Amino acid sequence: GLRALEILKEQSLDIPLIIVTGTVGEESAVAAMKLGAADYLLKDRIARLAPAVVHALDQKQMRKTLLEREAHLKFQARLLESIGESVIATDESGKITYWNQGAEKTYGWKSDEVLGQSILDVTPSEQSKERAQEIMTLLRNGQSWTGEFSVRHRDGHQFHAEVTDTSIVGEDGKLLAIIGISSDITERIEAKQELIRREEKFAALIENASDLITVVDAMGIIDFISPSVERILAYSPAQLIGTSAFDLVHPEDVPGVAERIARAIQSDIPVTAEFRFRHRAGT
Repeated sequence: GLRALEILKEQSLDIPLIIVTGTVGEESAVAAMKLGAADYLLKDRIARLAPAVVHALDQKQMRKTLLEREAHLKFQARLLESIGESVIATDESGKITYWNQGAEKTYGWKSDEVLGQSILDVTPSEQSKERAQEIMTLLRNGQSWTGEFSVRHRDGHQFHAEVTDTSIVGEDGKLLAIIGISSDITERIEAKQELIRREEKFAALIENASDLITVVDAMGIIDFISPSVERILAYSPAQLIGTSAFDLVHPEDVPGVAERIARAIQSDIPVTAEFRFRHRAGT
């Protein structure tokens, strides 16, 4: 029996083994149980065999279930760690219970440095602490929150993060935990600000250009025309927006202009053309 147990252990086989013997010493029984025997029975107590088998099979199923749950939890943990975004969990009071590698990278704090601390003392910037208290109140009431939020890094610098906070509620309706997912959106905000600056600069150049600048759609309808049109053609921009640009071209030049515009649309290559405009005065 002991040799059979050793073989099962060597091959990592989870097969319940019940040893039935005519005589047994206490030391042998202890050794067998240490090696993993499901039970150790005397032949004169064979009536216990059936209950022992049922118990051994139940224990095997329990071990299998626990191993499956453990594997599932490890898989979930790996998933959370592999996510590039920050994943932070707190209890109902706001104390940090989970802090993944993404959070370490985003906020600069190691997991063991923040576990047990209040989230309100770790991530919000000074300017956003009051707002953070308001959000925490919403979450404690079972609500969720998503938005941009000013946070701080361990080294003290502040940055903007996009945050989604979700309340985890039990079957009894009580708050169990709060899960927050956040990501640094500094680059996105800087890119947006740079785009706005360029658009404003471009708009200023057009508004102050002495040449006439016109934007038309594929049908030749005017979407934009620069203020210089008042000086050149005596129309205000408002009078021309939404009208056909061909109405401003001398009738004899319309076919050539239309052909050039069609070519530019089809080839996506800039084209040039010389043509005559029609002044508001009719000239």
